[in-house]
Amino acid sequence: DISHDLEASVKAIQAFTEAYNDVMKWINVKSSEKAVDETKKATLPSDDFRRKWGLLFGNSLLREAKGRMRRTVTQTFNHTFKQRKSRDPIYGTMEQNGLKGQSTLRITVGARTADITINPEDTLESIAARINDTSEKGEASALHYDPDGRKYPTPFAKASVSDGKLVIDAGTERPVQVSGAPVLKALGMNYTYTGLYQMGFKTTSTDHGKSGELEFSSRDYMKAMTRNAEEATDVMLAFAKDMQTFADGMLRSSASSGSGKGAAKGAVVRTIDGIDTEIKSINKYLSTFEQRLQKKKETLFRRFSEAERNLSKLMQQASWLNSVTAQLDAAAKK
Repeated sequence: DISHDLEASVKAIQAFTEAYNDVMKWINVKSSEKAVDETKKATLPSDDFRRKWGLLFGNSLLREAKGRMRRTVTQTFNHTFKQRKSRDPIYGTMEQNGLKGQSTLRITVGARTADITINPEDTLESIAARINDTSEKGEASALHYDPDGRKYPTPFAKASVSDGKLVIDAGTERPVQVSGAPVLKALGMNYTYTGLYQMGFKTTSTDHGKSGELEFSSRDYMKAMTRNAEEATDVMLAFAKDMQTFADGMLRSSASSGSGKGAAKGAVVRTIDGIDTEIKSINKYLSTFEQRLQKKKETLFRRFSEAERNLSKLMQQASWLNSVTAQLDAAAKK
């Protein structure tokens, strides 16, 4: 008897969900709390934590972080593969298999993308031939030629028909992505699981869903893993990778760490560095200003001292003058 042992992954996802919600709650509080009224501050001790309320009210970085986290959770993930084939044998034309009109099958390998036009009258053989078309002007040229027109030794992707199924193989070590829902459905290559909402995740009803907090159903997750473990695992790995990229983009602490040499620092770290730089600049300005004040003080003291000495001399002269005047008055009276 063989069964999936999902206990470890369920515990890991539950721990992640708790951490995710902790971040969301913190962002919701810090970005919405307003400063304490100035009249009330006078009654608070200088070290009271409420004095720091409102410092991040409406902060754009928190708003952007919350938006990015919510987009990561709600987005649709594109699967990558080395080989993908139709689930069941397909016979006849694409119209006979449900394709109502002209559509596009997009094949992506790294930065190279080929858009293959699929018509209702196409068959598996004509679609495979179009993907394998090596002409420079063909729709699949991006899979066979580099941007300068040089032909690749091995195509990025190739197609074949086996037992009534379309098979798309990666021609190199790079994984392939396909998209185009109508075509993939007609080919029997569409995906069952493409988002976290199918894996047991949903937004809570807190604040009418605006809080961004998550709840996780282990039952739905185990159902998805039991039904199609490969696709479900791909979705979870893609989500984990995207969240890691987001976290690195926010928290990367060194320009030489993270995605490679010379990588930019994380947004939070850059913000902290900017604040530190501003503080240093203000402190430097204050230090310079204090030095100027000290010099101004010394200059004023010097000038007032000189004025005091001159005033003292003037008072002496005035006293002498009064004395002379009194003597003259006395002589005049005699």
